[in-house]
Amino acid sequence: MRKLIENFNPSWGAGAAGLLSLTLRKAIFEKIPYSMGWWAFTFPLGAYTLATRLVFAQTHMPLFTVIFWILLVNLVVFSLLTAYRTVVSVVQKT
Repeated sequence: MRKLIENFNPSWGAGAAGLLSLTLRKAIFEKIPYSMGWWAFTFPLGAYTLATRLVFAQTHMPLFTVIFWILLVNLVVFSLLTAYRTVVSVVQKT
């Protein structure tokens, strides 16, 4: 188990740093006009959310469950926002 955590920790930590960087750039992101490319932002968040769940499954540390649920809520909210903006964009361009 220790070997698994030692190997996985740098990858998960790099993901945490990237997610923090994106979160801090929220003001920049809000200025990006909507396009279908917004869906590309959901993939990294979804992958990181799943990776966090898998880390919990291996370590059974409650901290990872809390982080997983926070990420999952963010993923669902962002996906719903993107879906809404997609529908609005399709309706307006019809």
